[in-house]
Amino acid sequence: MRGLKCQKGRLGCLVMTLAGFIFYAFGVFYYSLLKEAPSVWHIVCEKDSGQTEEDYERVMKTWEKDRQEKDFPLACAFWKKEEGQSAENLSLNRTCDVTVWKVRGSLEVLVQSSAVLNEDDWQGCYLAEDTAWELFGSTEAAGNKIVCGQRRLTVRGVLKDETSLLIMRPETKETTDRIALGMTLAAHVKGFLMSYGLRGKPMSSGFLAEIAQWLLLLYPGVLAAGFLKSLKNDYPVWAAGKILWWIMLAAMVYLLFRNIKIPETMIPGKWSDFQFWKDWWKSFQEQIVCFVQMDKTKRELRQAGIFVKSAVCSAMPFFIIALKKEVCQ
Repeated sequence: MRGLKCQKGRLGCLVMTLAGFIFYAFGVFYYSLLKEAPSVWHIVCEKDSGQTEEDYERVMKTWEKDRQEKDFPLACAFWKKEEGQSAENLSLNRTCDVTVWKVRGSLEVLVQSSAVLNEDDWQGCYLAEDTAWELFGSTEAAGNKIVCGQRRLTVRGVLKDETSLLIMRPETKETTDRIALGMTLAAHVKGFLMSYGLRGKPMSSGFLAEIAQWLLLLYPGVLAAGFLKSLKNDYPVWAAGKILWWIMLAAMVYLLFRNIKIPETMIPGKWSDFQFWKDWWKSFQEQIVCFVQMDKTKRELRQAGIFVKSAVCSAMPFFIIALKKEVCQ
């Protein structure tokens, strides 16, 4: 009877060990999605330093040249977000509430779409799919007219992955309070700000992937420590358990080397540069605070959701370890 109970306990330990590895594998999977997502740098402008049309035109005059010589980002957008706006279809007498983005520059850096709006297209706009349904009863809204505020606009296209959104170009005298830069390095962002005399706090959506990968490093460390501790004991009957540990460790090492690398933001010029690590930690904290406080695009909310899934899957093995101690006693 005791032998049967012991076998059930070992079987339970085996099942939970495999479950922990499966959760870990899903954590790596979600991390890989997070890593492959477009990394966008957002610069939140300081108070009373909104960027004007003149600022944007000054940047654009030397943009192409600087992009090639200084490896600046491939896309740039000056923009601001206005919530609680109303859009109206006068012909059908339909109205809906929308969030308005007024954008100078490339739309592709903000939305997952091939949407193109000419810089001088003051009468054009893009609608989210649900907004088009509310105003026209269809997503085939291109070419139709709407009114937003005091502006009459022509719908140029519909965005499938956005909700309650209207994108248009700002008026000439309007300022923008955020700058979005396409995928680039942290050093290039600082160079961008210095070159054009812009002020603001830079934040990269890619830092979520950095946090996720550090969480993924915890479980293999704990597993390796437990395995080394078990080597001090002799379990001839349960030798298969040790083999399973070896297999799992090998699989995790493979997953780690295949998917995880040290971010360039964590590589100092000299490893003895202790000020670098202090500055890095301060910058990392500022990015977290900035990300929590700032208005987020649908793309950033989607990335935050993937990060949460990766973090939960990374934490589940520790819960299983605690539960296994109760079952395997």
